[in-house]
Amino acid sequence: MKSLLFVLLILLVSSVVYSQTDTTIWNDLTTIEGENYTFSVPSKWRNKDMTAYGMLHWFEASGLAYPITFQGNPIIVVVSFVKMEQQSVEEVKESIQRGYSQNKDRVFPHNYNYDSKEVILKSGEKAYIIHTKFYRKSKFLNQSRFDLGVYSDKYKQGYMYTISIQYADDSYQFEKDYRLSEFAEKLYTYFTFK
Repeated sequence: MKSLLFVLLILLVSSVVYSQTDTTIWNDLTTIEGENYTFSVPSKWRNKDMTAYGMLHWFEASGLAYPITFQGNPIIVVVSFVKMEQQSVEEVKESIQRGYSQNKDRVFPHNYNYDSKEVILKSGEKAYIIHTKFYRKSKFLNQSRFDLGVYSDKYKQGYMYTISIQYADDSYQFEKDYRLSEFAEKLYTYFTFK
């Protein structure tokens, strides 16, 4: 009986340790500067040129904050930053929300499409963090996606700043266990207009 309890204790401790998010990635940041904005990301994230696909910035961060796999499947982490053509933060938000259902590869949980939260940027502008989750049929993975929708009246320019985490968990408990929402919110605190 004692050996069984010991084994259970070891399994419990190792699952808790294994499921931890690597918070040390926030100790070394790289600052990205655009014409009218700045933001910082962990220096370990792989910066890739995806301008041919309409992205101003794109980072691949798999294995760099979260484990490389979960339940025998990959965890894929991608961050992108794109220019938006809308004329207000409300229009940026609506465009992001409309875009979620336009991709037929996405299967949303029953009675859920997205939720949003209003935030204020360090530079003073109102912005929205919009969250959605869905199953990607083509990748056989679930996806949690967070978009920061921003617009500057000063520069007459909007942007969508996205972090997408793909994993295998139909219950989406991964999202809570790994505190994906808190992670995205921390990432977005480093964005500001000049």
